[in-house]
Amino acid sequence: MKSSSNPLLWRTVKKVSIIGSGNVATHLAKNLFDKGIIIHSIYSQTIENAQQLADQVKAQSISQLQDLDLSVIDGAIIALKDDIIEDISNQLPESDTIIAHTSGTVPLSALKKHSKIGVFYPLQTFSKSKTLDFSKVPMCIEGITPDVHANLIELAKSISEDVRSIDSDTRKQIHIAAVFACNFTNHMLTIANQQLQQSDQDLSILEPLIRETIEKAFTNTPENVQTGPAARNDQQVIQKHLNMLEVQPQLQNIYTQISNSIINWKK
Repeated sequence: MKSSSNPLLWRTVKKVSIIGSGNVATHLAKNLFDKGIIIHSIYSQTIENAQQLADQVKAQSISQLQDLDLSVIDGAIIALKDDIIEDISNQLPESDTIIAHTSGTVPLSALKKHSKIGVFYPLQTFSKSKTLDFSKVPMCIEGITPDVHANLIELAKSISEDVRSIDSDTRKQIHIAAVFACNFTNHMLTIANQQLQQSDQDLSILEPLIRETIEKAFTNTPENVQTGPAARNDQQVIQKHLNMLEVQPQLQNIYTQISNSIINWKK
């Protein structure tokens, strides 16, 4: 009898396989393992990558999907690039094991080959070398049926204190917001660091400013605490900055677009 025959058995047996060995897969596998979840196997096309993560969570390492035995686990979590999730799902044999992916944008329907499917999306930026408090990571959960949803919710609660039921459309909107808030912000810090280096300075000089900006955004609302020349519509300062960026037309364009966005928002 397969361990997944009881829809609530994941709460007691807790045996999963992780399909992937990258940043998200690494953090999920290690945190699930630390909370007593049995990691049965780690899959990666590169066996060395699978083995490296498997060694940390006492799991088998595999590099062929046909070696993934769904009959002995309660669920498989696909933690891979968005553009290959559906293909990987279609390569897995049909079973009554829960199949979930970790993407912020891929719809639940990408797993439609299987009967018990869901989404197990951790809303965080991950790097293998950077540890973080996973208990604070929001987990966005979706299940095709109430039973699948309950199982994924329970699994998520084993590693996070912030577990939310989020459908596919809402998850996509959250992901767009995350790109603006995280990825674009980080790129702006990259640009800022580049500008500082031109004067033999480094990003540390901006750390108090950045921390205060983020703190104010969450204690108030971002639009209410917007400051700077664009917020004041100070065209004299804006033009001085644009003149300084004449030798960097790409950055000049970014500066103009964002300044105009802030000005229009303030109207």
